[in-house]
Amino acid sequence: MKISIIGTGYVGLTLALALSRKDHMINCFDINNNLIRNLRKGITDIKEPLISQYINEGIEKGKLFFYTNVDKVRYSKVVFITVGSNIVNGSGDLYKERILDIFAKCVEDKVKFVILRSTISVGFADILNETYGSEMDIIYAPERTIEGNAIRELFNIPQIIACKNRNAKEISKEIFRDFKVRLLFTENYQEAELAKLICNTYRDYNFAFSNQISMLCKSLSLDLSRVDKLASQNYDRFPKLKPGPVSGPCLSKDVHILSDSFESKDQCEFLVHARNMNNKVLKIAIDDIKKISEKFKVKNILIMGLGFKSNPPVGDTRDSHSLLLSEYLENNGFCLYFYDPIVDSQGKEYIKDRNIEDNLDIEIDLIVFPIIPFWYGKENFIMDKFINSKRYWLYRPNELYKKGEDFIFGEYEKLNHL
Repeated sequence: MKISIIGTGYVGLTLALALSRKDHMINCFDINNNLIRNLRKGITDIKEPLISQYINEGIEKGKLFFYTNVDKVRYSKVVFITVGSNIVNGSGDLYKERILDIFAKCVEDKVKFVILRSTISVGFADILNETYGSEMDIIYAPERTIEGNAIRELFNIPQIIACKNRNAKEISKEIFRDFKVRLLFTENYQEAELAKLICNTYRDYNFAFSNQISMLCKSLSLDLSRVDKLASQNYDRFPKLKPGPVSGPCLSKDVHILSDSFESKDQCEFLVHARNMNNKVLKIAIDDIKKISEKFKVKNILIMGLGFKSNPPVGDTRDSHSLLLSEYLENNGFCLYFYDPIVDSQGKEYIKDRNIEDNLDIEIDLIVFPIIPFWYGKENFIMDKFINSKRYWLYRPNELYKKGEDFIFGEYEKLNHL
């Protein structure tokens, strides 16, 4: 089947690769000319197993093509919309306008089926169907994969599909047939929209719960890790706590898209409060680093990782707490150096000539791990350089409230005593 995918970021590209490996011919479109030029060469910032190999194989076999708006290529009869859902000042108007523009071109190109995969507010698909439903069949099939393992998950997790008639249902079956996953059908768009949004909102809330308990432990001068062990060990009804910064392009926005679905913001007040709780962790990390810096006269800081997470390993700096933390420290007079071998283009531009591997003669006072370092291929090399330095201390925001030497090595001071 010939399929067009509009938006070739993380969601669009991984879907395109999965489909192109299952006998579909895929035309990918994006407004970012530089992105398309790189993809034509097999180059991408997206970190997925074998992704460059899959891109090059798709191009060589004539099953994968990349276009910009200036190429004036018509959309196929089947179109996936996978553009980002940006929230600006609490409003989703920007991404909705972008989607409406794409639908207008779909009408112009006489598209028969539009499969919307972007995250949208509850009720938006109904608006699209009322406006364009007479011109084409509209299907809502939201993306739910994890960044860094998306291609594999497309062949493993159930696919939510909301559509209104038999033709739309049959085309959905044909497209996703080779994925060999369960297809969860509904005729109610709002059910599918809400199901998508509550997945990430639920995860965000769970992290917020962990962070709230961490703050309670701190106020009582208790070691969170010990409390967590007592509560969760061999007790299935209480999962292990996961405190620390929570960021990225999904968890940081989906609750706001959910809230944007309702006229009264009070209806999602509890969930928005959980998001604010997770945002608060970054401020606490900044305050802790300031305390350490004042006591030990810190000037040079090494940041280990700029992405928003490291498991699965990605270098994505979109809405990353690591980048926000770095920008704050830099704006407050600290000299920063970085180690992140997989960071994306935005991160590389930010780091520029401050890669620690090119500055090994620098005396580092403090090493900060904004993310848990699953991906540090040369961690031992970096640690060996600084571990015996009298001017070296280490700070891990993911262990904000754990007492003991894990906070600061060198003089073995406890953060609570600073």
